[in-house]
Amino acid sequence: MTGEAVAELQSAVPVRELPRFYSYAEVVAAFGKSTRTIRWWVKSGHIHAIKIGRARLISEAEIFRLANGEDATASSNSTELSQSTLRDED
Repeated sequence: MTGEAVAELQSAVPVRELPRFYSYAEVVAAFGKSTRTIRWWVKSGHIHAIKIGRARLISEAEIFRLANGEDATASSNSTELSQSTLRDED
């Protein structure tokens, strides 16, 4: 294939962005909480994580939702996490 053919093919096929996932360490750095707290949030259902092999990853959508104060266990009215839930357990 020539460079022109590849460029034409790339422009014809819509590129869909894949969701971004973050490790616990990245979430810890972003929120200034301990790894223990992030694990507790996942275990208690406040945020959702997926497991791939031995790694557990948190989606970008979960990060945005958490940053906006929304709780995964909240009803549709999007209640905020209580201060006791957000307390760092270090």
